[in-house]
Amino acid sequence: MPQAQAFKLENLASIDGHAADGFEKELKRIVEDCMERPLTDGKREVSLHVRIKPEPDKTGDCTRVELLFFVKSKMPARESDVFHPRVKKTGQLVFDFGESEAQ
Repeated sequence: MPQAQAFKLENLASIDGHAADGFEKELKRIVEDCMERPLTDGKREVSLHVRIKPEPDKTGDCTRVELLFFVKSKMPARESDVFHPRVKKTGQLVFDFGESEAQ
């Protein structure tokens, strides 16, 4: 019979390897972004969320819960260069490649 195990953050990988792996991957992405764009303003975040929903029994007592892990990350947006396309009455944007900005 398997041994019962109390949930602690330190044993997350043995309970849900996907959540632990996802957290490590997102953390790595954020560190790489810091190295790639050190002058970009804005904070980077990685979060492990735990969603718990009670599952009451027939008497209304809660003896089990529904448990879900999810990982989220947030980084500053990546912006492109600024472009100045022409607009057409048809609602299209038209890029004139090879023309200078002065035109």
